[in-house]
Amino acid sequence: MSGEAQMFEETFEPEKMYVVKDLETLKVISDTTRIRILEMLVEKSCTVKELARALDLTPTKLYYHINLLEEHGLIRVVGTRIVSGIIEKQYRVLAHSIDVDRSLLNLGTEGSDVALDEMLRVIFDATREDVRDALKQGLMDMGEDDPKKRRGLAFRTMAKLTPEQARNFQERLLEVIKEFSVINDDLKGKEPEDCRSYGLTVAFFPSVRMHAEPSADQTSDA
Repeated sequence: MSGEAQMFEETFEPEKMYVVKDLETLKVISDTTRIRILEMLVEKSCTVKELARALDLTPTKLYYHINLLEEHGLIRVVGTRIVSGIIEKQYRVLAHSIDVDRSLLNLGTEGSDVALDEMLRVIFDATREDVRDALKQGLMDMGEDDPKKRRGLAFRTMAKLTPEQARNFQERLLEVIKEFSVINDDLKGKEPEDCRSYGLTVAFFPSVRMHAEPSADQTSDA
């Protein structure tokens, strides 16, 4: 291509899992823009300009995020090319999935409250942004009466379960999550034209509120 010359390109396949073991790195990924960068770099390597176009941001704004991710070992340079006399770096994410070291989340230990807040922000802020964008672009229709036609789900519900029921439900939920990942892996490199990316956010937890004592208003006959 005129005006473009490849300097080097490394064949690099991201690791399966990267475990965050310190609070500073957890804070780095607790940002929706950086989460989106990481997600885009799972599938293929990109330059800052390519990322900027996809995220509808200026390259100048992205360099700050790219530098932070690279400094903390979350992405790496896998290639460079010269375009119109300027060296452009190609980046790739270090791992397909990111997990958090459980020791960071042990309440009572130093920094655990902050670590928990950051982890929850990673999960739910990114989900909120993605759902909002999908609604704006008409990819989801939360107003559809028929749940099967909404092309997406977002809801919150509570139920009382015995310990055994809770364990069984969690195991089934983990199987569905595993199936979701397997389908994604099976389609890589052979996606049909109508294939679209989907996000999945799961939270299954004991609720303190459901076990709270009822108030006087709740126990009245009204």
